[in-house]
Amino acid sequence: LLYTRGRCADGAYPIAAHMLQRKTSTSWRDYLAYIKGADPIDTWEFKVGGLEGRIINGWRSGLKVLVDDRLIDQRNERIAVRGTEPFLACSAPDALGTEHRIEVYVRAVLTVKIRVDIDGMALSPAFV
Repeated sequence: LLYTRGRCADGAYPIAAHMLQRKTSTSWRDYLAYIKGADPIDTWEFKVGGLEGRIINGWRSGLKVLVDDRLIDQRNERIAVRGTEPFLACSAPDALGTEHRIEVYVRAVLTVKIRVDIDGMALSPAFV
């Protein structure tokens, strides 16, 4: 896999460390829609070596991990505040069939932010 943890000698994070990207984010309008029964969605994507996936968090439907557009695991609890323990942990094979451990940490107060670790290595230096 092509990820690293930590900083380079010059203090910058390696490009490979930023493999988690937020694709959609909720706004204040979503808070109003939530009150009316909607399920606002936040989406993140990651690509590491032969492993491509998405994390989808619905305010009502919970957190889902998809790898190659296949649902790997989900958790329907709606509360995660601190982000110190994995909110969801699962395993998924990459394109070569090698199993990888995926752990999703969630922080949420007014906005949902996540950190994804694959085989114990963080895909981003901070919560995204």
